[in-house]
Amino acid sequence: MNYTAIILAGGSGSRMKAEINKIFLEIEGRQIIEHSVRIFEQDERCVNIVLVIKEKEVEQYRYLKNEYPHIQFVFGGAERQDSVYNALVHIKKTDYVLVHDGARPFVELDALDRLLDKLKTAHAAILAVPVKDTIKVVNKFEQITQTPDRAALWAAQTPQAFDFATLLTCHEKARHHGYIATDDAALIERYTDKHVVVALGSYENIKITTPIDLEMASLIAKKRF
Repeated sequence: MNYTAIILAGGSGSRMKAEINKIFLEIEGRQIIEHSVRIFEQDERCVNIVLVIKEKEVEQYRYLKNEYPHIQFVFGGAERQDSVYNALVHIKKTDYVLVHDGARPFVELDALDRLLDKLKTAHAAILAVPVKDTIKVVNKFEQITQTPDRAALWAAQTPQAFDFATLLTCHEKARHHGYIATDDAALIERYTDKHVVVALGSYENIKITTPIDLEMASLIAKKRF
């Protein structure tokens, strides 16, 4: 099953307290974004990689274009959702698309296998892991209002995989209605009657957002590489 990968790399270093886009920070001698790109370059099912970046940072990504010829650059938008849409309209033709956060450098091929296997019977699937902690719903007064059953809670990850036409249609509807979702799967949930299914991810498939995440990423990298 061939697919196009959309990798989102247009974030910032605000919560990382870095002076540069966190995607350019290094883990074991490679920038975070390169770790994220390499997994898709290694997957023969990935026929194209669309890297969504900030226009002002384009020169900092040139080395990736030289090393990984499948990469195309697209400039991001104001919101994450806008960035995904820009990538979708850039893609000429594909049956399936995987949307991945560039700040998740540790997704593995076996996770991609599980994810793509779900697309054989579904229009949308995401990587996720069961929640380990007890989750509390808290109101604006910092009062607990509910304790959901932990057995039913999963933490969403990326990549998230979709039938291309279905995802594009949902994005267009969201733009028309001015609706902003926290991830692409939520658009499928809102604008279709299709189920989004879950494929088991990994607790090491972390999103690097804060300095603590970077420390954890270094430990994971040392174990893997």
